[in-house]
Amino acid sequence: MNFKRLLAAYNAIESAADLRKHKITLADYHTFPVVCEKLQHDSRSKCVSESLARFFEKHGFAVNLNGVNYEISLE
Repeated sequence: MNFKRLLAAYNAIESAADLRKHKITLADYHTFPVVCEKLQHDSRSKCVSESLARFFEKHGFAVNLNGVNYEISLE
């Protein structure tokens, strides 16, 4: 897990082409800060977007499918 690398990737997104490059949607882009805030406070968060969960997983976070939600954790 690397928060700095994850945030750098997120902050580098400036266009629709960048979203496609990272395989996330505009909705994922807007949900990202909420998921990060929850991770910082509780060491885990949930989202329904597979693409956003995979974005976190790509950066070393643990991701598990739990029903219809993806649970993202620091461990």
